[in-house]
Amino acid sequence: MYVIIKTDSPERSKYKKGFFVSKLGSAESYTPDILKARIFKTSKEAEKNCCKENEIVKSVYEVLSNNH
Repeated sequence: MYVIIKTDSPERSKYKKGFFVSKLGSAESYTPDILKARIFKTSKEAEKNCCKENEIVKSVYEVLSNNH
């Protein structure tokens, strides 16, 4: 499973794990809470939804093990 993380946010430094793309239908585009993040089954699916200029794809395992 994969998430998309925003990389250019000044707020990112406030949150150890950065900002994640929110689930569809959320009021905000990004969330610091991985439980509210949009989860993708494959990295390929996440890459299709990723804005290459300011977002990266990481596995949930990498994020939770703090290796990102």
